[in-house]
Amino acid sequence: MVRQLFNQREAGIILKTPISFLNSKDKLLWQGTKDDSFSVRSAYHKEIERTHFQSSQASSSSSFTAVWKQLWQLKVQPGVLLWRSCLEALPTNSNLYKRRLVENPLCPICYLEAEDSAHALWRCESAKDVWSQCSKSLQKCHQPHVTMIQLLEDLLQAMDSRIIQEFAVVARKIWWRRNKFLFEGTFAHPNAVVREARGTLDLLIEEESRLGRGQTNTQVEDWQAPPSNWIKLNWDSAVDKANGVIGVGVAVRDSLGYTIATKKTNKLLFPNPLLAKAFGALKAVQFGVELGLSQVVVEGDSLQVINILRSDKEGCNS
Repeated sequence: MVRQLFNQREAGIILKTPISFLNSKDKLLWQGTKDDSFSVRSAYHKEIERTHFQSSQASSSSSFTAVWKQLWQLKVQPGVLLWRSCLEALPTNSNLYKRRLVENPLCPICYLEAEDSAHALWRCESAKDVWSQCSKSLQKCHQPHVTMIQLLEDLLQAMDSRIIQEFAVVARKIWWRRNKFLFEGTFAHPNAVVREARGTLDLLIEEESRLGRGQTNTQVEDWQAPPSNWIKLNWDSAVDKANGVIGVGVAVRDSLGYTIATKKTNKLLFPNPLLAKAFGALKAVQFGVELGLSQVVVEGDSLQVINILRSDKEGCNS
């Protein structure tokens, strides 16, 4: 019926729409605004965004594939942040502004230009203060007006794997510092950021050495343990827009950091980043119920989803 009434693209989107397992009533909502109501202005911006995405997708896909293949071969950690930054999938102010979730696209730290991934991790003056204290190779790398894909292409051509690994770790520390400034009001000094990054790099080097000796892999990450006798469920989601697939990973660990269980799943859904995060939260909670857990801390990287779950307001995410 759906395929008879709609064209192939529209039918595919409709058939991927998730159905509530609570049998709630259908509601007509518009995802282009905060209050879920339609406006001509929001529709105009949605169309501009769609047109821009279609025009840029073809030109950037081959570059991204090449960059990601090299990063994968080098086994760079943490690769997920670099992957998302190359796809402009980080929740920067530019992306949030396009979705009408913030008032302006400017960088929340310097207010000098729109905050895309390259600005947040590389071009912002606050980020430059950090990079100026890193390895000389990174200090001398001047790429002021580039995208993350272009920057990584240049780095991969000119730098060895050790410098690329340093770049990945420092970039994540810069991103976390930015988030702590927004949500907690604290802003770490560049010295502290670099010192913490070097500590992580030392752990990674030690881990590589341990693996080289055939010892068991221990995941190196910044992770806060739950209270004693509690369990923490961490989840993350990824979106494959080309195939309309959402992937979810869940890790269950105790207060000592030992992994109790893990789960990976994917589903054909409308490839919306917020929907992916919400679907990930749902799968994490369901997995906890399946395991019979009671004293649980659920942790993800989407503050918006967490706030929605805490709210009683109904909307497109209910």
